[in-house]
Amino acid sequence: MAKSSSLVTKVSAQRRRRVHRPRRSPTKPERAAAAVALSHEKILLAGVDAAADMLGSLAGCPSSPEYPVVPDMDDRDVDGAVDDAPAAAAGRRASDETLAVHAGEKLGSGAAETDSIATPIVSGTTHWFRDSADLIAFREGRRRSFEYGRYGNPTVKVLEEKISALERAEATLVTSSGMNAIVATLLALVPPGGHVVATADCYSEARAFIRDKLSNMGITSTFVDLDDDMEALESVLDEGEVTMFYADSMTNPHLKVVDVTRVAELCHRRGALVCIDSTLASPINQRPLALGADVVLHSATKYIAGHHDVIAGCVSGSEALVSRIRAWHHDLGGAISPVLEEKISALERAEATLVTSSGMNAIVATLLALVPPGGHVVATADCYSEARAFIRDKLSNMGITSTFVDLDDDMEALESVLDEGEVTMFYADSMTNPHLKVVDVTRVAELCHRRGALVCIDSTLASPINQRPLALGADVVLHSATKYIAGHHDVIAGCVSGSEALVSRIRAWHHDLGGAISPNAAYMIIRGLKTLALRVQAQNRTALRMARLLEKHPKIERVYYPGLESSPWHGVVTRQMAGAGGVVSFEVASDLRGVMRFVDALELPLIATSLGGCESLVQQPAVMSYWGKSEEEKAKNGIKDNFVRFSFGIEKFEDLRDDILQALEKI
Repeated sequence: MAKSSSLVTKVSAQRRRRVHRPRRSPTKPERAAAAVALSHEKILLAGVDAAADMLGSLAGCPSSPEYPVVPDMDDRDVDGAVDDAPAAAAGRRASDETLAVHAGEKLGSGAAETDSIATPIVSGTTHWFRDSADLIAFREGRRRSFEYGRYGNPTVKVLEEKISALERAEATLVTSSGMNAIVATLLALVPPGGHVVATADCYSEARAFIRDKLSNMGITSTFVDLDDDMEALESVLDEGEVTMFYADSMTNPHLKVVDVTRVAELCHRRGALVCIDSTLASPINQRPLALGADVVLHSATKYIAGHHDVIAGCVSGSEALVSRIRAWHHDLGGAISPVLEEKISALERAEATLVTSSGMNAIVATLLALVPPGGHVVATADCYSEARAFIRDKLSNMGITSTFVDLDDDMEALESVLDEGEVTMFYADSMTNPHLKVVDVTRVAELCHRRGALVCIDSTLASPINQRPLALGADVVLHSATKYIAGHHDVIAGCVSGSEALVSRIRAWHHDLGGAISPNAAYMIIRGLKTLALRVQAQNRTALRMARLLEKHPKIERVYYPGLESSPWHGVVTRQMAGAGGVVSFEVASDLRGVMRFVDALELPLIATSLGGCESLVQQPAVMSYWGKSEEEKAKNGIKDNFVRFSFGIEKFEDLRDDILQALEKI
C-alpha cells in the first residue's frame, strides 16, 4: 500500500473549513442586529402605540424568547373565534393561529439558527466545538450549544417554544410520549412519602402507575370523584398533607370537565400542586395554567400533532417546575422495534432484547425493574457517571441501598461486600470510560451468582463485536446504541439484552416509563448495524496501532488502552474480548494550557463528547466534563489536566497519525 502523503496541504484547507464554518451561536453584532430586527417585527405586529408593551415582559410567557402579547380567553367569542377587530386599534396580541405558525421560529429564540422558512430536522446527536476556548465559553454559560442529543436538540427546542407560547407557559418539555410526560412529572414532583390525589376517571395507565408503581416508592394515593361538587376533594385535603392533585380535563371517554380554577384554589390553600392532563381539550380550547394549574400535560400524539403519524408528549409550566421534571426526564424514554431487537439479540446471543430511546433509559428501566425497594446494588466506582448518580441519589429515595467498589484490588472489595449481606445486583461498565478498565465478567459472575446476585454489564465501549457479556456469565447486558451500534452520530438509542424472563420484567417497567423512538430512528440503527463489524474492526486496528505509537512518543507520559501488552487489563482482554475498541486515552507531557494547544492544533478530529462513530472525536475531560469542578473531584475520578480521550473513527490511520504527530509538535 502506498504511504500516505503529507497532511501539510490538507491541513491548510481543513483549517480554513473549520474556522469559517457557520457558528451555532450568534456573535455580539449578530445578536444586536437580531434584537433590532425583532423589535421592528413586533412593532409591525402590534402597532406603533403598543410597541412599548410588546417589548416588555409578558406575564405567563418566558422572558426569552419574547412572544407577541396573546389574547386571554375572555377576549374570545363563545365559539372560540378570535375577535377580528383591527390589531392596531388596541395593540392586539398575537392569536393562537399566528402563534401556532410562528412561535419558536420567526417569533422565538432562533434555536434552530436557520434562515429556512421550514425548521430543519437536526438529526445529529453530537455537537462539536471549534476549539478549547469555544468549549470553555459553553461550560461557563457564555455561548449556547446542545452538546449531546439527550440533553436537547434545536428542532425539539422550536417545538417546546411553540407549545409554551400556546399554553402561556414559561417552559415546556417535549417527551417521547404522553405517558412519558406523566411519569416524569410524577417522579419529579412527588417525593417518597408524598401523597397524590387523583380523579377516579383519569387516564387508566396513569391511574395504574400512581396506584401500583408509586406505592412501591413510598408514595400514597387517593382517588376521588368530583361529581359531588368538590366535597370528596375537600375532605381528602382536610385529612392531611397532599403533594399533588392530578386529573384529566376533559376525561376520556365520558368527557367530564374539571373546574380548574376552583380545584386550584382548594389545593393551593393546602400547599398542593395541581397537574391537569389537557389532551382532550388541546391548548386551543383550554389553558389550565391561566386557570391556576401548576402543570399541564398533553399526549401530543393527539390534537397537537394531529396526523396519527407520531408519538409524543409534553408538559408545560413554570421554569422552576419544568426544570425539575426535565432533570427526571433526562433519565427516561422508550422504544418499540421488533426487527432491531431481534438483530441485537442475535449479536449478543441473547433470548430477548429491549430497545430504548437512550442508553440511560435502558439503565433506568433495568434498575427499576430488577432491584425492588429494600434491594442493594453494588456498582463499580468508575461506572458511567450518570448511572452512578442515579443509583446513589434516585434509588436511595426508593429505599434501595448502594455500595461502590473498586475492582483494581482483584475482586477483594466485591467479595467483602457480597459476604456482608444480600446483594440484589452487581452493576459495572466494561470497558470503563475514560480509563478503559476491563471487568473479568466470568469471575464476577461466579462470585455474584454464588450469593444470588444478578450481574449487569454496560458493554457500550466494547460493542457486541468485541465482547459478549452474556456468554461470559452476565445476566443482562446494556448498550448506549448511540455509539458503536448506530455508529453515525445521528440517533439516540439504548438497548438491554438477556433472558426472556428478565427482559420481560424490564419491558413491563419500560412500558410505564413511556415512549417510542420513531420508525426512522429504528431504521437508522438497523442501517448502522449492517456495517458494525466492519467499522469496529477498523477502529480496533487504528486504536491499537495508535496506542503503540503514542506509548513510545517522548511527549506522552502514559497511555490507557487495554489492548497494549503493558496494560494491567491485557490478560482479561485476551480471554474475553475480540478487540479492545476504538477509544484510546493518554496523558500528555504538558499542563492544562499545553494540552489545550495540542487539542486545538488537531485538524481531523472534532472536539466533542460521545464516541463510536465514523468521525474521530477528541476531548480533554478537564475542560469538557470537569471544567469548574474541584481538584478533589477531579482527582477522585482520575482526571488530570493533561488527560486526553480520543475516540477513533474510520479515517485512514496514516492521516490520523500524521495529524496527531503534528499537533504534538505544537506543545
